[in-house]
Amino acid sequence: MKKKTFEAIVCIFAATALLYLSGCSKEKPPAVMGVKENAVIPQRPPVEGLELTDSRTGFLEYRNINNNELLYQPAVLLKLKNIRKEEFPENVRFLATFISNGEEWATATANFRGPADTPLQPGIVRQLRLQCSVGYKSYLSVPKAEVRCVIYADDKEFKEVKIDSRILPSNRF
Repeated sequence: MKKKTFEAIVCIFAATALLYLSGCSKEKPPAVMGVKENAVIPQRPPVEGLELTDSRTGFLEYRNINNNELLYQPAVLLKLKNIRKEEFPENVRFLATFISNGEEWATATANFRGPADTPLQPGIVRQLRLQCSVGYKSYLSVPKAEVRCVIYADDKEFKEVKIDSRILPSNRF
């Protein structure tokens, strides 16, 4: 067998394997019991039982006392309310990816459970702060900043926001 023919066959097998493993084959997926073939299946919200009541974005001052450095770091503040009739005992892991000019700056994580590992009571709101570890050294850079943040809740995309070009007065609402 010629070398070019052999390489072509290997490429075809590799492409076929890639399509098969990624789920992009032309075969129809199996039908779901009790659902019509062309029915629209509603997507489950990323965090069932929590409602995002408010959010705020901007830059927070961060003072690193170890090397006497002041940074203006992008941050997202979230208010989440328990809309269940019972307490919300689960811990939800929020992950924020901060992106500027097509480059990932850093990620930040926060667990929804409180510091005492207490469940959230019905109708109560809890605040969450996701703050980037990277920032600007001068407040003069903040008005020109082009930063966005993609937030995931338990590895499911939750929300994407543009970071406002303003300095937040507090890490709370």
